[in-house]
Parts: sequence; C-alpha cells; structure tokens
Amino acid sequence: LIPAEERHRMGQFYTPQPIAELIAKWCINGNPSATVLGPGCGSGTFEVEAYWLLSYLKTGRRRGIPPGSDAHRSILKQIYALDINPFPAQLTAMNLAMKNVRAPTTEANILTADFFSVIPGQKFIAPYPVMTPSGPKHKEVVFPQDFDAVIGNPPYTRWTEIPRDVQKKIEERLGDLLTKYNLRADVMRGKELGLYVYFIMHAHKFLKPGGRLGMIISDSWLQAQYGVDFGRYLLENFKVKALIDISARVFPVPLIGTCIILLEKPAPGEPLEDNKVVFMYLRIPKGGILNVEDILWAINNPEKAKERYWIRVYRQGDIPKDKRWIDLLFGPGEILEALKQSSFVKRLSDYFEPARGNTIWSVWAIRHGGRPDVGGEEFFYLTEERAKSMGIPKEFLYPLLPSPRYLRFFTFTQEDWEELRKEGAKCYLFVCHKPRNELPESVKSYIRLGEGPSAKIKLRRRPGETEGKPITESLASQTRRKHSELFFDWYDLGGVMESLVYVTYGSQYWIRFVQAKYQCALDHRILALIPRKEVRFDEIELKALLAYMNSSFVQLQAEVMGRSTGGGMIELDVKPLSNFLVLNVKGLPREDLERLATLFEALEVEARRLEGADAIENIYGSELAKDLTGKENVKEGVPGLFNTVIREIDEKIGEILQMEALVEPVRAMVVELARRRLSRATKAKSEVLRGSEEQLYRNNKRLRGSPWGADSDPHSTKLTDFM
Repeated sequence: LIPAEERHRMGQFYTPQPIAELIAKWCINGNPSATVLGPGCGSGTFEVEAYWLLSYLKTGRRRGIPPGSDAHRSILKQIYALDINPFPAQLTAMNLAMKNVRAPTTEANILTADFFSVIPGQKFIAPYPVMTPSGPKHKEVVFPQDFDAVIGNPPYTRWTEIPRDVQKKIEERLGDLLTKYNLRADVMRGKELGLYVYFIMHAHKFLKPGGRLGMIISDSWLQAQYGVDFGRYLLENFKVKALIDISARVFPVPLIGTCIILLEKPAPGEPLEDNKVVFMYLRIPKGGILNVEDILWAINNPEKAKERYWIRVYRQGDIPKDKRWIDLLFGPGEILEALKQSSFVKRLSDYFEPARGNTIWSVWAIRHGGRPDVGGEEFFYLTEERAKSMGIPKEFLYPLLPSPRYLRFFTFTQEDWEELRKEGAKCYLFVCHKPRNELPESVKSYIRLGEGPSAKIKLRRRPGETEGKPITESLASQTRRKHSELFFDWYDLGGVMESLVYVTYGSQYWIRFVQAKYQCALDHRILALIPRKEVRFDEIELKALLAYMNSSFVQLQAEVMGRSTGGGMIELDVKPLSNFLVLNVKGLPREDLERLATLFEALEVEARRLEGADAIENIYGSELAKDLTGKENVKEGVPGLFNTVIREIDEKIGEILQMEALVEPVRAMVVELARRRLSRATKAKSEVLRGSEEQLYRNNKRLRGSPWGADSDPHSTKLTDFM
C-alpha cells in the first residue's frame, strides 16, 4: 500500500517471515509470559511472529489456528509496539486484532510515536479510539519498566535523513554514551551512522537483566570505521550471543545488505568476558530454505554445527575492541598478521601518501579531515568544446580523468585519455593558481560565471531548493577563500600533484591499481598514490609492486578494510589504504622483481585483449561469475584473469614471502567475501528465503470449471477449517 520509493526514503524495508520467526523464537526463548517490545514495528511482521509463538507456548495450537478468547487477550497484553508512521502502526494493530476476530478486545498496545521519545514506564494515550459499551474512547497505554524481549527491523535511515527533532531526542537520550563511545555522526568527515545503531543503544534501557534483543540491521557497520566503536559499545554493554551475516539479499532493493544481531542484557555487575560469541555466515541459495530450528540449534551448539555452517566462536573478552568485526566473521586476521611478520612487507604509507584526487586542494583537504571534492564540478570540469568556447588558454587547463569508469585496464596511457577527449567527455580541469589581477580577461570572465547572485554556472539543485547556488557558496570554495595563504581565491585548486598509481575508489569486482603512464588531474572518486619525497622507483620496481597490488593478497585487504556497499561495490578510502601491506620491493632480489614485472605486463596485455578488467567474467571467468552472481547471462568461454595471470602472481608472491601454504586460503577467502558482496547486488525475489514453518497462502489463479477453485486447489483452505 505504500510506494516502494517512499518506503526506501523512510528507510522502511519489510522483513521476510523466516527472519522474524528466527528472531522472535530466540528472544522469547520458550517463555509463555514474555513481554515483547517492537520499536519501529512497521506493519507488524515481528509482532505477528511473537503472537503465534506465544499462542503456541500457551495453548499448544499450531500457527494459523487462533487461540481462545482469554489467551488472545492475554497475548495482546504482552506485546507492545510503536512506529513513527501512523499507517504502519494501524496495520500492526489490525494484524494482531485479526488473529482472533471472534474475540474483540481493546488490549492492543500499539502507539504512533518516535522510539526516542519513549522511556520505560511512560504512559501514553493510544492514537486510535477503541469501541466500548459507552462509545469510542482513547485507551491509556502504560509501558512496563522492562521487557523480556526487544525485536525488530529498525529503519535504515542515515543521520542526514533523520528529522532534526529526532536528532535532538537521540542526543538527549544517549548523549553521554555517544561521547564515551565516539558514536556521534560527523557528516563533514563522512561519518554517517545508521539509525539502527541508536535504536539498539536506546533499546538497552528497556530490557530487564537477562532480557534479549534481536534485530535485523544493515551489515555496513561490520566494515565501517564507526563499526569499531559500535562493536566496543556492544562488548561492554551486552552479552553478544550471535551475529549472523546472510548471503542472500532479503530486502527487495539493491542497496541494503543485512545481518542479524542477537544480544542479551547482563545483570548489574555480571562479568561478560567468558560469554561465547557466535559469528555465523549463512549462504542461502536462491529459493533456499532458511531452517529456523536448525539455525537456533547451531547458535546453541556452534562447535557441532561447524560441519554444516561457516561458524567462528570467540570468548567475548578476547574480541579486540579496536578491530572491525568483518575480520572476526571471516578470519583473515591470521593471514594479515602473518604478512605483518614478514621482512618482505611494508605499509603502503611508507612509500606513498594516498589521496582522493590529486589536486593540491584535494590533498590538503584530506590531510585536514575535509571533503576532497572541488566544490563545483559544473565549473571546474570542462569538455574540450566548452573550454574553447570560453576562450580559456591551455595553461589553465589540465588533462582530467573525470571518473573511475575510465580505469578499465591496469595502465592509463595518453591514448586512453585521447579516447575520452574525442568522445566529448569532460577531459579538462580548470586549474588557475594565480591572483585575479594577473589573469587574462577571458579567464576573469569565466570565473565571474560562478560568482554572486547573477552566477550562470551553479551547483546542483538540492532537495527543497528552487535552483542551485553559485559555485562560490560550496563548502570547498568557501574553505579555499578562507585559506589565502595557500589559495588565491575560491577558484584556485592550487595545482596538480604527480601520481605514480591511480586506484579505483569503488569497484564491483576487483580493486584496480593502475600505472599512471599519463599524468592527469583526478576526480575525488579516484585514489592517487603520491610518492613520498624520499621514494624513487625504477620501472621494474614499480611494475613488480603493481603486480602485487593487483594480486589476491591485496584484494583480500580491500575486502576486509574497504567498505562494502549494499549495491555490491567495495569502496576504499585513504585511511585503510594507507595501512595496506605491500611488498618491500627495495629489499627483494632483482630476479624476483623482474618476474613480477613480467607478470604485471602480462596482466595488462590480457586485460586489453579482454577489453577491460571491469566485467565479472573477465575477472573471475565465466563459470565462477555465474556462481558468484547467480546469473546465467554472462559471456561464455572466458577463463578470467583470476584463474590465469592473477593466479600466477599469487603463486609467485607466496614463493617470495615463503608462504606458499597461504595462497589457496587467500584466494578462497577473496572469492567468499566477493560472493557475500555480490549476493546483495541484485534485487531480491519474493522466494529468496523460505521459512521452515508451514505457510498458508492462496493461489490467485482460478481453475477452469470452478469460479474460485477452492475445492481442488491444494494451496487453498476454507474459512470453516478455522472457525
């Protein structure tokens, strides 16, 4: 009933039944008297699962068979739910009330409210009237002081999308904790936490000691830097019982990857160190069954379940508080630790300063915690035709690489740049590191086009604006104007720094480290490796280093340290890239360097032959590409770089590092992490997960010879079967 676009905007994605069933069963834990809270209840999927489970525990009746009137009313008294949106809240109330239509009741405790406006023990007036013998009345709802279970699917809303009044409530409720655990959003530094983080922190207050919390949330925090701090909060405030990462996309949008988190509130002063934490990765094939009882058994018996599931078990006190949890889930930490111990390895930052873009402005902004974009691509990025029409002299134009999509191979040459220029792409950057009084009139005229109320070149219009603002009002332009010791004015990007390697900031299949054979200014969505002043490479050393950088050993680091987006992309930023472990090419025998350099050349030749290293079959080969994506429409007969040249590079690196035994585990882990990402890259189908509970549903197709087909359709049932 609510358009998908509107639900996406509000961060609302409705949960598949088996997921809700799993969470409800674990949280209620066989307790027929459990009180249950569903914050952000949506249309009531979790509350309905809690209802049927409590009904079974009280009466022994299976799902779909209504309990008696007294049991029905008793169950409704135990379930509390709220949603900020009145329509879903009303649907939840209807969903619960209709579980026994022959037992009308006023006991449903459903509210329209923002979760952060509610505290334990608070009294509310229900938003809807209930019928009584004396007419319609608004019921008073009193929240218990604590609950046995908190369940749900909190909104997937980012901080900037949260209404200001809700942001203030979050600060009011959680201010001290946000300070203690460094969990305040910082949009200027690109730190945007999902609302689900704050939902879990606030829900802690509603649980009684021993109470359980189960939620399905975005899995982006597992690889995000803020996830380290969120993990520390979880470790110090809950018994973390299980984290279940799911391979299948369970929501029908291509931007949300999910995990299930199961937590238990400890008693005051109860030690947490000896609690066992289960990390589980569920690979569910398309249309596969999520066997709820089997997964619950695996959580309780993780050592026995290792033969059937990808499971790792940790003592809570042994989980590092300064590491991202993706490492705990897949265990590449041991491999990276082994690499650190090798004398043949250095940190990437020993050789390079990574930056997003390579203008002096971009590098300066990154160093000072700012955003590296130029602050108005509409002004600074020009096509050849546009530059000529504006009369801008060549000395103010620098060849531009405007997007990572042009980095399709493992070298970038002048011929590659000429190709995008001929296509009419934006191929020049306006670079003007001079005071205005020294500029030719044509350049002054162009600068004026981005200034003031009469500006002709403007920023993109933002939501709520009737038109875009002048370029001078961008944050980047204003910052440059403030720092006149470095930049002459808002239009001055300072110049362009030489880069030896261009790196794709985001890639679907393989992060590419590209030899910069032609110097360009880089868009901020391309990472530049700028050599340290004291570092010099000869051609063989650089190519050997690039061979390693494009190996599975580095791709594993990208999968672990990068940020996985719901759309299946892996994104790298400056800080994690600085910590990458790379070959110490200055300390290796020349013959090893020459062999790696030759392999890099072979990698480039093969990528050119395949017409790009940006298609999945060209990377992984046709057969593995089908397996990773579940798609059949891939190009047939392609062996793939991963199975040919990259394998040779991997094996040579294993030999150099004297870690031959690690080569296959590294490659296998890269494939599994890629599978995890790519399984979220396609739109979910309604049959993507099927629960283990018997489902009752109707077939909408009418059967010939019968207007309804109820008698002969095995998927239909009669109302009299229930009443």
